[in-house]
Amino acid sequence: MNTSSPKILMVDDEPRNLRILEGILAPLGYDLHRAENGAGALEQVASDLPDIILLDVMMPGLSGFDVCRRLKSQPETQLIPVVLVTALADRDSKVTGIESGADDFISKPVDPNELRARVRSLLRIKSLHDELQQRYEDLRRLEVMRETLTQMIVHDLRNPLTAMKGGLEMLEMRRYISEEKTAQKYLRILTRGAQTLIDMTTAILDLAKLEAGEMQLDLNKVDLGQILADVEVGMGSLLDHKRLTFEADLSGDLPSLRADGESLRRILVNILGNAITFSPQAGRITVAALPEDGQVRITVRDEGPGIPPDYRGRIFEKFGQVESRQSGQKYSTGLGLAFCRMAVEAHGGQIGVDSEVGKGSTFWFTLPSA
Repeated sequence: MNTSSPKILMVDDEPRNLRILEGILAPLGYDLHRAENGAGALEQVASDLPDIILLDVMMPGLSGFDVCRRLKSQPETQLIPVVLVTALADRDSKVTGIESGADDFISKPVDPNELRARVRSLLRIKSLHDELQQRYEDLRRLEVMRETLTQMIVHDLRNPLTAMKGGLEMLEMRRYISEEKTAQKYLRILTRGAQTLIDMTTAILDLAKLEAGEMQLDLNKVDLGQILADVEVGMGSLLDHKRLTFEADLSGDLPSLRADGESLRRILVNILGNAITFSPQAGRITVAALPEDGQVRITVRDEGPGIPPDYRGRIFEKFGQVESRQSGQKYSTGLGLAFCRMAVEAHGGQIGVDSEVGKGSTFWFTLPSA
């Protein structure tokens, strides 16, 4: 409802009746508007929603019942209070009015006190409803924001924190701090883990930019092998923790990629992170790449539990989560795979997964070659 003066639309084919209504309501400061037939009333409602409608029943063309039915059939107008102002007093007419969706009736000739009281009552109810609806929408927005930020941070900080924790434990348990070269190795792991944490916060912003189509890619010639080697070193402690074997099978004639190097690194980190999470102890993860029709197809295969067919599309959604009925294990991807999907598509590539329950999964994506 308007925060200044409530808008009232008066509809009647008799100008005299409109003047009577106006004379009763104008002293109360309402924003009054006229329509002299049903079609005109619907046009006014379509251009600017009123807070209440006083509607004559017996009009040429569209009757008041017809107008009321149309208003109550549309989501945008169904909650506008409609008061039928009519000389019809028989039971059938009242039943027809109720069935058409009318909120109230006023008999002609109109009693000024009754009209004012009914208008005030319906406007108060509408005001309360509008306030409740606004609070509900505000709460929904806040809840979405809270859930989004909470899940995003909790899920996507897990892998880098684990890497940092593993490096620290190695320094402590094996007392490598006195051995400079080995200490430097694990300190580098910690440094990369800290950088990944920074990347996660960047991903929150970048994901919003990708959704809005506002993220600018820095496209250059990129060496996939070099980026993959860097990613392997950064995730080394996670691989060691589960005694996983990591293999890179890159074609000898593999061309350079035309890609944003930082986005590619983050795509690989996210996909490999999920492969590590769902791989069994002492399993194997294989990354392969082949040229394919002006693009490069990159695959990441794991030996995890696999993904049921019905859930393969869901894992590329934000906070997509599926549960295996056999193992009871939940497969949650946070924002990682959602970022991968949008980043790959922003490059003009495609992404997907081939999987068989009990036999592992192969995530694949394509990027243009340079």
